[in-house]
This record gives sequence, C-alpha cells and structure tokens, in this order.
Amino acid sequence: ENAKNYLNESASKKLQAIIKDNTGKEIKYGTPKDCDTGILKDSEELQAIIKKDWGKLEQLNKATT
Repeated sequence: ENAKNYLNESASKKLQAIIKDNTGKEIKYGTPKDCDTGILKDSEELQAIIKKDWGKLEQLNKATT
C-alpha cells in the first residue's frame, strides 16, 4: 500500500500481484542488516548507498513512472 505513492497504477498492480502470489509461502531468507520488519533504518551505510547510487535510483524511478 505504501508503494502506491511512488508507483504508477500499472506498476502498483503488478507489485500487488507479486505480493499476493507470495503471501503464505515459506520464507527462505533472513532480514538484511539495518532492516527492521521490512523497513530500512536510516544509517550511515544506507546514506552511503543512496549517495553512491542516486543516479541509478533516479533512472529506476523514471522507468516506473
């Protein structure tokens, strides 16, 4: 639901379908570092990734809108 603010309607529907298809499946992977129940904490590591890959993030955002 939170992604709706960042995705166009088509991408949002695709994401919801993926979530629905995977609901109830066995979890095979653990939680990444700096991640608490699926929400990344603001950390120096996260800020470094954002700064390093900001251009890629902007391109990804443009591709989904």
